[in-house]
Parts: sequence; C-alpha cells; structure tokens
Amino acid sequence: MNKTFLTALAIAVALGAGWLASRPRGTDQQQIQNVLTGLTAAAEKRDIWRTLSHVSRDYKGVGGSYDQVRLILLQTFRDSSSIQIALHPPQISVHADSAVATTDANARITSNSGASAQYAGLVTLRLKREERKRWLIYPVQRWTIISAETKMAIPEF
Repeated sequence: MNKTFLTALAIAVALGAGWLASRPRGTDQQQIQNVLTGLTAAAEKRDIWRTLSHVSRDYKGVGGSYDQVRLILLQTFRDSSSIQIALHPPQISVHADSAVATTDANARITSNSGASAQYAGLVTLRLKREERKRWLIYPVQRWTIISAETKMAIPEF
C-alpha cells in the first residue's frame, strides 16, 4: 500500500512540476520579446523546427503561407553556411489575444559558396496567442507569428 501511495504521489508531483514549468512567464510584452529572441537564435542556428515553432500554422504574409515559408527556410538553411540577425528593441502593442511588434532588422546570410548578402529593413509582425501543447501533455497559451510585413528581400543563392 505504501509503495502504491508513494508512486502516485511521485507522479502527481512530477505532473504538477511540469505544469508549473510550462506556464508562460512575464508580461505579454516580455513573452513577445522572448518569441523574437527565440526566433532569431533558432534561425542563426539554422534550426528549422525551432524556428517554425514560433510561427502559427495560420501564417499568411511575406513568403506566403506556413508551408511556403517552411520550404523557403529549408532552402535558405540548406544553402547557407551562416546566418546573423540583429533586431533593434521592438515596439510592441498588445490588444487582448493579438499583438503587433515592429522592429528594425539586419540580417547577413553567407552562402555555402562564400557569397554574402546583407539585408536591412523595418519588420512588422502580427502575433496571436494560441493554445499549444508543451511536452505533448500540457496546454499552454503561446504567442505565435501570424503575419509579417517587410521591405526586406528574401535571399536567393
């Protein structure tokens, strides 16, 4: 009886700890800033799945739909040896479950052949709060990008 109780208690504590760890931290502005920081870090590492984790499946904007952006990113990550991105502190406005973040962005992409391209421009991202699963179990409200507007060109190698 004690083993069963201790096992059940351990499982309950683990689930509770997982739930607490999966809760969003900070204000909406801080959470959106974390999305931008995570997106930039993932793109610089050329990590396609972590990059796309910040983009809603409902995305429609620069580059087309979510699937089209995924293909563009796959090609860019495959054909580049390094990506460097710098974002200036964004202006963020939040309205309930939607937000707009505007920032100046600079990107330098070096192709596998050594050719380098520099891009700079004003980027406006529209975000929405979506329910996602964390660790396939815990429902979490996360900010994801649903559209982007920019004058920055998409590089071609």
